Amino acid sequence: MHYCVALVTFYNYFIERCKEEKQRLESMGISNINEAMFYVEVSAFINLPEFKKIANEYYQHELSV
Repeated sequence: MHYCVALVTFYNYFIERCKEEKQRLESMGISNINEAMFYVEVSAFINLPEFKKIANEYYQHELSV
């Protein structure tokens, strides 16, 4: 039964850390991390020619898994 308490404690800690990280990002002006990551990736595709190759290799690997 002890492991259940430990698991619940871990989940609660994890949720609190997620809330803290969300607040930290919002304080930097990032209200949507998925949208922010999308813009970073678009910028990389535009400005770093080798990024397309790396992304394609990653995508092909994911298809094979």
